[in-house]
Order: sequence, then structure tokens, then C-alpha cells
Amino acid sequence: MAALRVVLDTNVLWPNYLRDTLLRLASYNLGLFEPLWSKRIIDDLGRTLQEQRRIDPAGWERLSASLAGFPEAEQEVPQELIDRMTNDPGDRHVLATAVASGADFLITWNLKDFAAEDCEAFGVEVMTPDAFLMALYREASEDVLDTLALQVAGYRRDPQTFAGLLKVLLAAGAEEFAYTVAEEEDMDDLEERVREFRDGLFESV
Repeated sequence: MAALRVVLDTNVLWPNYLRDTLLRLASYNLGLFEPLWSKRIIDDLGRTLQEQRRIDPAGWERLSASLAGFPEAEQEVPQELIDRMTNDPGDRHVLATAVASGADFLITWNLKDFAAEDCEAFGVEVMTPDAFLMALYREASEDVLDTLALQVAGYRRDPQTFAGLLKVLLAAGAEEFAYTVAEEEDMDDLEERVREFRDGLFESV
């Protein structure tokens, strides 16, 4: 089965830990989904992060290199296609990216800018990052849990526990996902996975 093709809006990529989580889940090895964006989406991300002083130029270079690890993600979006979109003018380029790339889903926090009548004609389904994480969790829970445990294991500062990562994802808006994992999973087991991954990472250094 081909991986889902998923456009990530700029606002989805703002929060550091949410972005890290989504990009790790987009690993080619997992095959859960293929991340997509346009040059404009990434340019908006860089400008916003730097204007809000969430990242310095060196940090933006590192993030750009990380995004470049998905060489097929950037999509060409013709201006004439953008002009055909009927959703909120400021986000027409995002919907056009989804249409141009044949995306299955468009992930954004700004659902109000992507009304159903503007998206359904093009076969694009819009959902929040929280709903998308829930869908991945329901589809491939072990892959998702292992990925998050490995994510935490690699951090040299907080969050350094699985519970800590769920807390920052909750703060980023992924409420249903964070609460569901905490309620349905054995948190002691998840913390043990983190310790095992961390030990493996240190042994490989």
C-alpha cells in the first residue's frame, strides 16, 4: 500500500516538538506517510520563526538541512492553480499545494480557512495535527509509540521522558492524542522503551 501523501501547513511546522514528531513519523522506513510542502510554505516558516525569534540564522540552517532530508517533499505549485482556489485568500497557496501534489490530506490548525466546499471538489481532506496523530496511532500504534520513544531518547534536555513529550505535544494542541496515549498505554512500559533506546544510542557513540 502506498504511503499517504500529506501536505503540512506552515502553522503545523512552527512548534518544535510537534514538527519533530511529525517528521520522524514521516520516515521512509516507516512508510506511514509522505510529507509534502511548497517553497512558499517553507519560506513562510523560516520568516515567521526568525521574526518571532524562535530560531536564529544558524538554527534555521540546521532546520533547513533537516527538511532537505525529504527531497521529494517540495512541490511545484503553478500560480494559475492558486488563482483557481476559493478558500481564504491567504491560504490558497496551501490548498493549491495539496491539489498539485495529489495529496490525500492537508494538515493545518486553521480549519476555518479551508471550508469543506472549497476542498471537497478537489478530493482534499483537511484535518488538524491532533486528528492526524490519532489516525496514525490507530493505524500503526507500535510504530508511533516506538518512534516517539526514540525521539525522547535522543534529547539531551527536557522532555527526557515519554510523559514529558506527551505534555509538550498537549501544549502544542495535540490534546486528544496526548490524553489517549496516556490513558490507553502502559506508561511504565513506554518509559522503559525510552531507557532502552537511550542506552542503545549511548552504546553506539
